[in-house]
Amino acid sequence: MTQQGKTNITYRQEGDYKIPNITLPAEANKPLGIWGLKRKDYLMKHKRVQFNIMLMNGTLWIHLAEIDEQASAMFSRLVEQMKVNEGITEQLKEQNQMEWDLRKNNINEIAREIVCSELIYVQNNQRQEIYILSLIYLSFYFCKRYYCQQGICRW
Repeated sequence: MTQQGKTNITYRQEGDYKIPNITLPAEANKPLGIWGLKRKDYLMKHKRVQFNIMLMNGTLWIHLAEIDEQASAMFSRLVEQMKVNEGITEQLKEQNQMEWDLRKNNINEIAREIVCSELIYVQNNQRQEIYILSLIYLSFYFCKRYYCQQGICRW
């Protein structure tokens, strides 16, 4: 029984009730990583209307999977770039494992903050602004590190 503007929905009988046979899209069965789960949590807590609209439209899981993929790639890229800029090598790991671990954890935390501020906890119109601020922060951070290594640090 399909009428104009309505879809054909099938039902199953559960006791005295008819329950619609509704399934999630195939993307919903794909497990989300930490970034997708963080985005979902943010939407549920702070953007409830947007979360519900995306859930009803069937676009939520696609959105979360895209964010998860983008954030994972961005995190890996940032960590690798910062490791090269900071001079964190296997040689440092062999010479001073505590220093290597400290610097690597610092880089991971900075990259995590950048990814969260750019992809997870923002609206679309804020991304460009935050991207510019994160570049300024990184420039300041690396300049400070350079001058401190040269012995002319004023901070």
